[in-house]
Amino acid sequence: MIFRNESLIGRVERPTGRAERLIGRVERIRGRIERPTDRIERLLGRFERPTGRAERLSGPKNRIGSNERLISLVRPKTRRFPASG
Repeated sequence: MIFRNESLIGRVERPTGRAERLIGRVERIRGRIERPTDRIERLLGRFERPTGRAERLSGPKNRIGSNERLISLVRPKTRRFPASG
């Protein structure tokens, strides 16, 4: 599949491109290393917060907003699109 997280992250050029790095940073903060497909599936469907509680995303309508909220929980001060990648 072409990555479903394309609209979630904002822009994806390649499978190992910008979105993968962003998801990787989130996972490293949580102290966890997973395969890229696992990270994408977790981002699309289910996300464990740093407190250990799991948060379930609802259907496709709410995915984009929920995802932005979850990322902001982990990295609240980071702009989503830095000037230089």
